[in-house]
Amino acid sequence: HGIPVYLCEACGNPVPEARRKIFPGVTLCVECQAYQERQRKHYA
Repeated sequence: HGIPVYLCEACGNPVPEARRKIFPGVTLCVECQAYQERQRKHYA
């Protein structure tokens, strides 16, 4: 089998292996993570 592909929980796009090495257990792609952080700041 090939390397497992991890998909973003929010949009379904693949999460790159490099990102998962930096952030173990990450479940969002870069775009969705940034969007969620902007939303959090907006409502904080």
